[in-house]
Amino acid sequence: MHQKMIQKQTQTQQLSLSQQRSLEVLRMSEAQLQDAIKELCEQNPFIEYHQSKDLNEWIEEGFVAPVSWKEDLYRQLNTNEETFDPTICSFIIETLNEKGMFMDSEEESIAYLNCSEDRWKGSLKQVQSLDPAGIAARNQSECIILQLDRKKETFASHLLKKYGQGKELLSWKEIARREGATLKEIEEALDKIRACSLYPNLQEATEKEEILIPDFTIHVEGADVYIEPIQQGQLQILNIPKENKNLKSYFQEAHFFMDAMNKRNRTLLILANEIISIQKNHFLFHDELEPCTLQDIAQKSGFHESTVSRTLSNKYYQFEGNIYPIKGLFVSKTKGGTSQDSILKAIQTLIEQEDPHKPFSDQQLCDQLEELGLYVSRRAINKYRKILGIESASKRGSVNIFV
Repeated sequence: MHQKMIQKQTQTQQLSLSQQRSLEVLRMSEAQLQDAIKELCEQNPFIEYHQSKDLNEWIEEGFVAPVSWKEDLYRQLNTNEETFDPTICSFIIETLNEKGMFMDSEEESIAYLNCSEDRWKGSLKQVQSLDPAGIAARNQSECIILQLDRKKETFASHLLKKYGQGKELLSWKEIARREGATLKEIEEALDKIRACSLYPNLQEATEKEEILIPDFTIHVEGADVYIEPIQQGQLQILNIPKENKNLKSYFQEAHFFMDAMNKRNRTLLILANEIISIQKNHFLFHDELEPCTLQDIAQKSGFHESTVSRTLSNKYYQFEGNIYPIKGLFVSKTKGGTSQDSILKAIQTLIEQEDPHKPFSDQQLCDQLEELGLYVSRRAINKYRKILGIESASKRGSVNIFV
């Protein structure tokens, strides 16, 4: 009886390891998958990998592209195992100013998103947990506190939270007395505070580079759009002597990885087909993107939303000679059901065509969109302008006058 229980535990442990490996492979980009395969081949004597000529060409061409700090934030969100609200987190990221700070009114943001305060705070906390430390801080003090918390400098963080708000001016000696600390401990904590930056270090994210290898190519033939997977190569498991039990772990590892890789590729193609079906007119006629969310794809494919998110993160496709992230095909819906992509393009077009001496106010843009059948509030216009990097009418007008 005792032996059977041990056997059951071992099988459960193997299944758990297999599932973990499967989730790891599911999240990998094509470049990461190639690195994992090479590492496996170096460590496992019973697995061989023959890269296809096409894939070698992709790697040699490099497709190295700089990654913007906002793209890096999205990538961190999508590869994080924690679930997140894509609408709220996306709104927060797109509203960050050029220094990576969130300076908009929280009350207005909550009202615009029509979400609870708890959901808002939870999403803001998730974005603030990303790199670089201090991202999405609402002021400079919070930015420093986030950096201190990341470094686990709890005492310095505590001092800034308690005494850094300017409510009362206290000497270092008085702070030390209240905290039961020595002057030296207070000075050391202040040095740690001074070592922090007033703003997130966005340079770290913008300096990163990524090798972009597409998982598939999208082709258009007549009225049809179809997907052609990039030939990745052939993974081959060699036979091992049956009498050699010590080598079975290598054999099992090879099978686990191959099964995980095949599952990743199948799942990716199923989800990609669902997305391409929704965005067919975008590829046929270069129309604006249709509303499409993770939840929509989850419902259509039958996969859990978390599986959809893991599978599509860090994945790319090639279309008309360019490489794009699959996540770029997702477009949130406005309250009226219109796609955000349609509204952004319409606002961009209207502002490009406006009289430079009489630029449209947000309300006028709202009225113009309504005439086009696009319904959006004046408050939302303000948010969309910020996403597009467009100044208010007063600033656009002042710039045009001096020009």
